[in-house]
Amino acid sequence: MASKRIFDIIFKTSGTDKAKSAVKGLGSALGTIAKVGVLAGAGVAALSVKLAGDFSKNLREVSTLMDNTSEKSIKAMGKELRSLSQTSGLALSSLSKAKYDIVSAGFSGAAQSAQVLAASSQLAVGGVTSAASAADLLTTALNAYGLGADQVNDVSDTLFTTVRLGKTTMDELAGSLGKVLPIAKASGVSLSDVGAAMASLTAGGINTAESTTALRGAIIALTAPTDAAAKAMKTGGIEAKRFDDGSFDLLETIKQFEGMDPAALRKFIPDISASVAVSALANNVDGLSDNLLAFEGRAGASETAFNKMAGEFNTQMAMMKNTSQSVMIEIGNVIIDAILPSITSANETLATMGDIGWDV
Repeated sequence: MASKRIFDIIFKTSGTDKAKSAVKGLGSALGTIAKVGVLAGAGVAALSVKLAGDFSKNLREVSTLMDNTSEKSIKAMGKELRSLSQTSGLALSSLSKAKYDIVSAGFSGAAQSAQVLAASSQLAVGGVTSAASAADLLTTALNAYGLGADQVNDVSDTLFTTVRLGKTTMDELAGSLGKVLPIAKASGVSLSDVGAAMASLTAGGINTAESTTALRGAIIALTAPTDAAAKAMKTGGIEAKRFDDGSFDLLETIKQFEGMDPAALRKFIPDISASVAVSALANNVDGLSDNLLAFEGRAGASETAFNKMAGEFNTQMAMMKNTSQSVMIEIGNVIIDAILPSITSANETLATMGDIGWDV
């Protein structure tokens, strides 16, 4: 009754038909919103609208980075993310952030981004990290080596094997591995060899950040030595060993430094950080050899870890929670579709009334 009284007063005091029409339009729109609001006031409905609204916002944010998006493609993306949340137990917010980062990293096609996101969710669960961190690590590796989305599973297996054999985590790798990958690719060092070296260095007690810096320096020192170091290597019969295809042979190169004392090593590798990496690898050539061999059998490593974690109680509970949220998002979408036209109408009417001016 109070709202009706207010509108009665406005009608009696307003001086133009335009103002009357605007107020009537606003009253009609607010009336529709109020009716639907009775339903939305219920706990489940209110939460459904909130979940659906937040999720819709996330999808729209991702779509801004993609070409030729439509309502149909946005709905398909929503279905993709909700399905992954139900099968992985990962939060929709984390998957949405991962999707955004994947598209931002250049994998903007619907099929490409879906493939990388699926691998990211699997690596996140198996590697005990967030989907966003897994996506960041995967896209960094893919881009550094110029690989396409069709190679993402092998990259995922390589990264997981690095964590399994070393003393590091996915989050630690995500924070530092990018330092060494571009140099490794340019020098012909394979991603699996980088993983084997990182596993050896971290298992030997060097933390992840220091290992990436040291390995980067070692690769530069071995493949592009300073003039003095190059001269010393030539005199000592030391060189960067290569396979027939020109790629870097990590094991055979490191073997040349086996048993060498630090002072002698510094003649060939003057950089202190780089010499630490070479010395650590050379003093455990057998361990490096075993790691390189283990990486040859890396296929399926991420999937195996995912399957183990997927059966765990907390993961199953997260899956159930996400399935419930997915249903609520559907409910929220129905409510939003019903109320959005009235909200839009109310906004348009308020804008018109602002143009008229309340002094009229």
